[in-house]
Amino acid sequence: MTIGEAYEKYCETRFPPTNEIEVASFEEEIGAALPPHFRDYLLEYNGGYFNELVFIPADDGCPKCWLNAMYGFNAPHDFALFGKQADIWFCDDYVPSRPPELIPIGNTAMNHLILLDLDPAPENYGMLYLRTFDESFWLAEDMDEFFELLEDETRSH
Repeated sequence: MTIGEAYEKYCETRFPPTNEIEVASFEEEIGAALPPHFRDYLLEYNGGYFNELVFIPADDGCPKCWLNAMYGFNAPHDFALFGKQADIWFCDDYVPSRPPELIPIGNTAMNHLILLDLDPAPENYGMLYLRTFDESFWLAEDMDEFFELLEDETRSH
């Protein structure tokens, strides 16, 4: 499924648009550049709440999860705001004197987190992970690949 199809068919509430100034300000605040694929995603879609979408990870050990929200700027509820410092500190051994290596970009119905890797090492930068309460799993290389994992819940049985 493409990002556009997911938003058109399954996004219950789409967040108000963001802009280049807001994204650049966030990057300056954390001291790290967002991967181009995620920057483009924010500028075009900026998050939202989803229904009936399950993602089927390629990793056999990763649980099947229902997508709840993709975080964005200007979200109507605090839990879905992208870039909250408390969320960044929770997901990473974040020290304000260095950029974070992982930031949350969404969550599942079980409150597992979808994380974006900001580690400057080229082999990890921009990858997406699922963090359950006690484990982490690789999900995708970029946002397009992540949305390709999504299926209509009614068709995944």
